[in-house]
Amino acid sequence: MYYSTEINATQSPLLRLPAEIRNQIYSYIFSDSIYELDHEEWQYCDFIKFWVLRPPPYSNSLSIVKLPFACRQLHHETSLLPYRLATFDFGKMRYSNDGYNYHVMKVFLEARTKAQVENLGNMQVYVPGQRGHAINLNPRLRVGNGAFWAAELGCSEFVS
Repeated sequence: MYYSTEINATQSPLLRLPAEIRNQIYSYIFSDSIYELDHEEWQYCDFIKFWVLRPPPYSNSLSIVKLPFACRQLHHETSLLPYRLATFDFGKMRYSNDGYNYHVMKVFLEARTKAQVENLGNMQVYVPGQRGHAINLNPRLRVGNGAFWAAELGCSEFVS
């Protein structure tokens, strides 16, 4: 074990709390957050970037993202929680000649580790409804976890 890890475990007020209480704190920090895809960045740079659309009450959106990187123990305890407890919102899908373009969702999944995809609790996208050949302006929400979207989008490396 690293010396700094020992110091953190014995001197950090957060890490000295029992694990059950830390887990409640982490749940409060990460639950109900919504990460919204930055469509401009994706459209022009092919780079997937999310904005924290709705951070939990009394939290700073930057602190949410940085918590897993504060020390090894916090990384171990919290790195999968944003995937498990938050919602990743991909906005409105655009229709093309070969159907709805879910490419950005597939790229997002393929850039994650298997553990991250398995922990993805909620990915959502708005898909315009169809009436015959006309596209309905009232979109419907499609929601699923990481396993659902991996199977739906053919990401075979994540499907058991």
